[in-house]
Amino acid sequence: MSKDHYLKSELYRLLKTEDTVFDFLQKGSLEGVWYWNLEKPEDEWMSPEFWKILGYEPDAMPHTPSSWQSIINQDDLQIAIDNFEKHLQDENHPYNQIVRYKHKNNSTVWIHCRGIAIRNKDGKPIRMLGAHNDITKLKQLEEINKRNLKAVDELYATAKLDLEEAEDIFKNLPDATLLVDDCGYINKLNHQACVLLGYTEKELLCMNVDDLVPENYKKNHPKMRQEYLESPSTRSMLKSSRIISAQHKNRSFVPVEIKLSSIKTRYGQRVLVSLRDFTEQSKLIESLKLALEQNRSLNKEASIDSLTNLKNRRYFEDAALREFSNCKRNNIELSVAIIDIDYFKKVNDKFGHIVGDNVLKSISQELLKYIRVGDVLARIGGEEFAILLPSTSLLAGEVLMDRLRTAISELQFEDNVGTITISAGLSSMSLNDNGYQDIIKKADDALYEAKQNGRNKVVTKA
Repeated sequence: MSKDHYLKSELYRLLKTEDTVFDFLQKGSLEGVWYWNLEKPEDEWMSPEFWKILGYEPDAMPHTPSSWQSIINQDDLQIAIDNFEKHLQDENHPYNQIVRYKHKNNSTVWIHCRGIAIRNKDGKPIRMLGAHNDITKLKQLEEINKRNLKAVDELYATAKLDLEEAEDIFKNLPDATLLVDDCGYINKLNHQACVLLGYTEKELLCMNVDDLVPENYKKNHPKMRQEYLESPSTRSMLKSSRIISAQHKNRSFVPVEIKLSSIKTRYGQRVLVSLRDFTEQSKLIESLKLALEQNRSLNKEASIDSLTNLKNRRYFEDAALREFSNCKRNNIELSVAIIDIDYFKKVNDKFGHIVGDNVLKSISQELLKYIRVGDVLARIGGEEFAILLPSTSLLAGEVLMDRLRTAISELQFEDNVGTITISAGLSSMSLNDNGYQDIIKKADDALYEAKQNGRNKVVTKA
């Protein structure tokens, strides 16, 4: 089974010619790719990553649908088959579902499976291309979260106190606290509320909470109160605290952190309003925002190449260190490309540095068109660029670099510069790599090989 399967070879050729297929792979995480011959249904190529996720040796598994259909949850298999048949009939119906597989050790592996039919010129499906994502950890976290929420609900139910029995607790709460009825009138308060808002207890007991909001909120506040009381979804959204302004007796505004709790009492529904003075924190936040903005400006100057506005070498190396650690820890693929403009010195010598700088800017802008969110493009030398490609296999990276190479060769430059080409070296993280420098060195070696073999090439090293 060491010889490449013919469907794998066919897919590689397809990636170089079909933009839709390439875009599909770009959007999907390449933890596992599969490619199915619908004209010969017993032939289906599965990438090694899929079998590794399930604990099997890829070379020991046959490239047939039955090899995975025997270990998928049968209910989920039926869902996948239904979606598959609908997708073949209607290309707008997505082939997209979450299914369960049995791991070799009998545990359950949750897989997000997506696919797209490749059709001939008559619209007939002839191949099926798909990608797998392992979401087992996410499902496990969801289950833990459900259990935690249930435990919190049970604790809350058992800890609910009768308001009369909690009178001493209420009076001694450190935050300003108001008990408000369903019409907005204040029924009870503690001393901290008087201190925060400037009113006496007698004055507050004659007031509605609508009187404590700024003028521009007074008109809509009664409606908002009513929605909170009547709508469980609104109460759910307002469970967490928020920062608002409360109106002091002297007509000034006090920044407060407010938290609302709906309480059912023997007298009807009430709302417990907790107000914490946020004045000092607000001043601190404004001070931190100013410092952050200043730091952001300094960081930008330290990490941006002034000519091209791309990231510089320093930023690239910091990002490479960070991504290498993250990808190594989470078993995520990582690729690095080093790009060099062919014969750029001749451009500078013939046309001058101003024209050369314009060429660098134009190429930078063209490269940016192909960079995804999460990728890092940097100018790391005179005519040398580097691209950091997290969650990208060597195969996907090679396809991307070949597209970049073609796009640059088709650029039109001012000043009759003529055709400019690039050479690129591409490498991916392997088990033997001890640091990001190892990947960059492999990419550099590949770039050197590309330049030695005639330039205008993409050379890869695993």
